[in-house]
This record gives sequence, structure tokens and C-alpha cells, in this order.
Amino acid sequence: MPRRTHKCAATGCARIIPAVQLMCNPHWAMVPPELRALIDRTYRKVGASPAYFAAVAKARKAVENT
Repeated sequence: MPRRTHKCAATGCARIIPAVQLMCNPHWAMVPPELRALIDRTYRKVGASPAYFAAVAKARKAVENT
């Protein structure tokens, strides 16, 4: 069975990563720990919710600004 993959969610990153990850490891490390925890919490609790998508947008901004 093929592994599911997608592109890193960081703007402009073309790295292909496992579907269970939001961003590649270098970009994920740039996201502040409290925001990483919020993303994990909002996704695991209710799936892809508005709160999750808002947190992902903040993570993308955090990576762009570093």
C-alpha cells in the first residue's frame, strides 16, 4: 500500500512529507511551541475545524516571518 504524502504547508516549500505531518521538520521547528500544541490539540479533538485552520494560518505566518 503506498504511503500518503503531501507538500509541506509552509508557503513556497516543495518538500514532500508524510500525510500525518503538517510541515517538514525544518519548518515545523520554526513554529512556536505553543502554536504547535494548539495545532495538535485542535486537529486531534475535532478534526479539521475552523480553529485548526486558523492555527495553521498563524503557523504559516510564523514561518514566513523568520
